[in-house]
Amino acid sequence: MNIKNQVIILSAELSDLSNEENLKRSINLGACLEDLGLNFSKVQGCYKGVKELSFMVIIKDQAEMYAIQDFAFKNFNQESILYQDANGLCHLEYQNGDSEVLGRFEQINPKYIETVDAYTVINNRVFTIR
Repeated sequence: MNIKNQVIILSAELSDLSNEENLKRSINLGACLEDLGLNFSKVQGCYKGVKELSFMVIIKDQAEMYAIQDFAFKNFNQESILYQDANGLCHLEYQNGDSEVLGRFEQINPKYIETVDAYTVINNRVFTIR
């Protein structure tokens, strides 16, 4: 998948739930993305030091962004989603409406994966934001 596109990376998992419950939530999120006809890939993510199954969704416009944001927050009670805009800047979009610009994706050597708090593994390549 081309990381230069506008993308959203999100998860259905919550850190206080069991592995079984998180798996059910992830399956449900995947089905929702399929039902919406969105182009997405499953990726390995890590947020605040916790590994999770995540979904990287290529979006075409703001309407798709808002739709994904809406069900991520309302249906899956996510704290935030990661949004990469058309200029390659990554933002954390929070449930309360706040937004934080983080930087740009940068590929790192997998041996340094333990030194970062958040990352995404796409096609066996590790990316973090700097």
